[in-house]
Amino acid sequence: DFPPELVEALDADPDLAEAFAALTPGRQKSWALHLTDARTSATRLSRIEKGRAKIMAGKGATER
Repeated sequence: DFPPELVEALDADPDLAEAFAALTPGRQKSWALHLTDARTSATRLSRIEKGRAKIMAGKGATER
């Protein structure tokens, strides 16, 4: 399951949703884990915004 903040971000941004859907299941899971580790919704939203470029580049949360 993906955090609600990620689902909302993907619904609001079709380009991000397309890039996220193109990620491998393992990379999608890495983003889900990275976001669920955050305690607050504000932190999760910040992580999504900061990670947008990596998602668009086809990278997982822990990749450089």
